[in-house]
Amino acid sequence: MLKWCLAMALVFDTSMSANAQSLSKAPVIATAANWNVLQIKDAMTDKVSCVAIYKGNHDIQLSPGTLYISFRGRGGVASYSIQIDDAPAGKLRPASKTEENLSTIIIEKELSKITTAKRLRVSGLTVLKTMISEDLDLDGIAAAYVIVTGPQCH
Repeated sequence: MLKWCLAMALVFDTSMSANAQSLSKAPVIATAANWNVLQIKDAMTDKVSCVAIYKGNHDIQLSPGTLYISFRGRGGVASYSIQIDDAPAGKLRPASKTEENLSTIIIEKELSKITTAKRLRVSGLTVLKTMISEDLDLDGIAAAYVIVTGPQCH
């Protein structure tokens, strides 16, 4: 449920509930190279959580257990592959129903490799048959992930 809420926050630039603070207004509690860690406080429950934003781009967010890359307003997501560092690119995979509905790539399985990598490349096709291409310099991702999963974010 938390992952669904964080995905919805990414897509709509709101936080985890209608009453929670907007991501665009969330305070930056730490910076780690290319990542800013934002702290979100739910207005109803006062529960604190965090998300890391890549180079100020709310379309790319790191949360506990998941990396989200949104293509909302850019054609959505039909299929994609990822390449970590200089390893061969993974097989092209169709977007899941959730990824397709949210227009967002949701990376969970490879996250442990990504948080120790230097570079992530994503390529594929949008629903509109245009190309997906992201090339992320992951400098600071490990430190940002430690903060996002740390005590100040729970």
